[in-house]
Amino acid sequence: MLQMYQIHLWTLQLIWRVLHMLKVIQLVQAAVK
Repeated sequence: MLQMYQIHLWTLQLIWRVLHMLKVIQLVQAAVK
């Protein structure tokens, strides 16, 4: 059970980083245009 919880937290962190990266990429593209 605890291991599942740790994996869940890790997955959330991974998704959060990906979303953050996508937002940064969008900002960079907007700045370039």
